Amino acid sequence: MAYDGNTYKEEPVRIAEVLGNAATGGVMNWLMNFYRHIDRSRIQFDFYMYAPSPYDDEIRALGGRVFYYPGVVTHVFGAIRTLKKAFKKEKYPIVHVHMTTLSFVALYAAKRAGVKRRICHAHSTADRAEGWKWIVKNMLKPLAGLFATDLAGCSELGIGWLYGRKAKDAVLIHNAIDTARFAGAYAEVAAADADDEAPVKTIGFIGRFEKQKNVGYLVEVFKDVAAARKDVRLLLVGAGREYAEIVEKVKKLGLTERVEFRDWCNDIERYYAEIDVLALPSLFEGLPMVAVEAQAAGIPCVLSDNITKEAAVTPKCEFVPLADRGKWVEALSRALDEGREYGTRALEGSAYDIRTEADKLTEYYLEKVAEGGGRE
Repeated sequence: MAYDGNTYKEEPVRIAEVLGNAATGGVMNWLMNFYRHIDRSRIQFDFYMYAPSPYDDEIRALGGRVFYYPGVVTHVFGAIRTLKKAFKKEKYPIVHVHMTTLSFVALYAAKRAGVKRRICHAHSTADRAEGWKWIVKNMLKPLAGLFATDLAGCSELGIGWLYGRKAKDAVLIHNAIDTARFAGAYAEVAAADADDEAPVKTIGFIGRFEKQKNVGYLVEVFKDVAAARKDVRLLLVGAGREYAEIVEKVKKLGLTERVEFRDWCNDIERYYAEIDVLALPSLFEGLPMVAVEAQAAGIPCVLSDNITKEAAVTPKCEFVPLADRGKWVEALSRALDEGREYGTRALEGSAYDIRTEADKLTEYYLEKVAEGGGRE
């Protein structure tokens, strides 16, 4: 208990949230959405990650703490030693790990430190297109939850992929968003369209420039769309290892004047005010938060059929096979013509509303503590 000068108050339960590279990834965005809306008088988060992130100052301002540890891929034993020491010192009742197939490293450290409740969280899947990474992920998959006491995930697809026969024991915690946050983006674009008789339509992509996201394919599809209509442009938001390659591809295809690149930012909703259609041609994916956010902002989505159908949280979502580029051109053109619809009210109070899911996560943690959280 803590004394505030007048009365003694119960300290919140501190949970260790373990990530890897948290710079701008979807997992960090997912976790921050929950952290902003969870009842921090009852639950507090300590973040463990490889290096500083753009969210560190916000985390500390909200009462959380940030710890850094060596990267698992290059310093696995150093990571285990660092995490074990920290977990033991802080006496966490729960350690929640968000590293998918690499989760076993932090979970092992937590077990060695005597933490009783150890949660493994599935955030994504894998695909043969990853090459050797796909092989490694499938080799590590059986180890992911080996040292976990509890299993969780963001989508049925991700849960099924990571846990296999144990999937039935996992709890589903949706990729929830602050639905009210995107209402402004919807209102802003509606007002702009009303004042503009012939607005330029925008196809948008928001995410990492990595092989998984298949951004080069989208650029090729856009070339065909742009050849058929002059009222369209492509907005690419994000960063990643393939960024320079994508910039060069745009130049080679002669699309420089019709493709715009933007950096990632924390107030991502401002980009939704510019986008008329969200396109995600992913080679594989769990449940992409940007698709849920876009639909909450009234934006139709054209998604690869490799993405879980759980992403269709409104009727304005179409899944298209990557093998048929012509169908992608047709789907994007159709979505551009149909325009924006729906909006934040479509998701308020649903399992994709952060307020609903944050309450669920708070109760989940407190139940685990009551069941025997603490030290072994």
